[in-house]
Amino acid sequence: MQPGDAVLAKQDGVLFIPANLVEHIVLTGEVTALFDVFGQQRIEEGNIPPERLIVNGQMK
Repeated sequence: MQPGDAVLAKQDGVLFIPANLVEHIVLTGEVTALFDVFGQQRIEEGNIPPERLIVNGQMK
């Protein structure tokens, strides 16, 4: 743990993120969250079957 590092604490554990990676991790997490919301909306609307979802940049 160094000054400027971020700490993410959840019910199942604690994660220490080095300061130089915080911005990248936050942006990556936001993009992933948007893909998740978009994919869920498409499934609920019946516009795409679950097996056609893209997960982590790869087609399932």
